[in-house]
Amino acid sequence: MKKNEEKLNVFLISDEWNDFNNQNRLIFWGVSDKGPVKIIYKNRPVFFIDRAIKALEIPFPNFRKEVDLKSFTLNPVDAIYFNTQNDLLRTVEYLDSNNICTYESDINPTRRFLMERGINAPSTIEGNSFIENGVLIFQNPKISPLLYSPKLSIASLDIETNASDNSLY
Repeated sequence: MKKNEEKLNVFLISDEWNDFNNQNRLIFWGVSDKGPVKIIYKNRPVFFIDRAIKALEIPFPNFRKEVDLKSFTLNPVDAIYFNTQNDLLRTVEYLDSNNICTYESDINPTRRFLMERGINAPSTIEGNSFIENGVLIFQNPKISPLLYSPKLSIASLDIETNASDNSLY
């Protein structure tokens, strides 16, 4: 498969995450002037915990790091990174059962990734790409926010109604 270095404006349409081979992956689908785009990132899911909690035994692989952040009570916090989102979620359950508070453990990893980079939907990606089944695929490209409106050709509308009286939600 031939890889090309590209810089491309992309409008992100959907996202998903999965844990595969003990690695969390983020997958974004978008549209560009060159057609459909799939962007795949390796990710380390994270939550935060009070720095004062030192003797912490987490039963899943993790990495603890001091960060320059504080809780709403102004206590310093540390970041706890995991290989998979599943390990993060199981750790949260374990810590909750031991009355240990976590911060931002409920944030979807794709939303966190975009939020931390200031990205809504329009973005610029730069990196190696290849084409597979008519889709331009990037793995771990640089991504940055952008003001961009693609030429969309299809729209989808989802209307939710109450089954008993047909009222709209």
